[in-house]
Amino acid sequence: MGQSQSRSALAIGVAGIAIFVSACSSSSANETKPKPKTIKINGHTYRIKAGANLAKADLHEADLRGTDLSGADLTTANLRSATLDGVSLKGADLTGADLTGATLNGANLSGAKLNLANTRGAHLKGVDLHSANLTGASMTGADLNGADMHNVDLRNSDLRNTDLHAADLHNADMRGINLGNANLSASNLNGAILTGVTLTTTSLHASSIGLAITTGVIW
Repeated sequence: MGQSQSRSALAIGVAGIAIFVSACSSSSANETKPKPKTIKINGHTYRIKAGANLAKADLHEADLRGTDLSGADLTTANLRSATLDGVSLKGADLTGADLTGATLNGANLSGAKLNLANTRGAHLKGVDLHSANLTGASMTGADLNGADMHNVDLRNSDLRNTDLHAADLHNADMRGINLGNANLSASNLNGAILTGVTLTTTSLHASSIGLAITTGVIW
């Protein structure tokens, strides 16, 4: 084969590889990105998609698995007992939302706004809440086992009776929170701000509190 033919064959080969990679990437994106979904529930019709305006929506007991709600407006929405396992709520606004008894195991709530939200008795095992705002949230009895909560803002929230076993709370702001009877065993509290927190009835077995700010903590 001549030099010119070799270059042509090489160019064709490279072009073929580029087309193949592009097709694979496009196919992968289509497979992993959930499509918008229209649901009818509780007498209402809602379009479920990233960035959707679902403020005050009545979605109690809705099954929202397989949807993308990243960046959605869910302020004061009713999500009681809803199923959102593995759903992306990254950067969503859930201010004042009612998530009582909801199931969000493995969901992505990183950077989400959950201030004044109600997550009492919610199932949040392995959830990603890093850098989320949970100020003033009511989280009593929630299951946060293994949750990623680093850099989360938990100021003045109620975490009584919560299960935070093996949760990552490093650099979390926990000033003024109520941790009565909470389970923080094997959790990571390195660098967390615990100023004024009462830990007398809290389980801290095998937890790490290195570099945490513990001024005024009641042990």
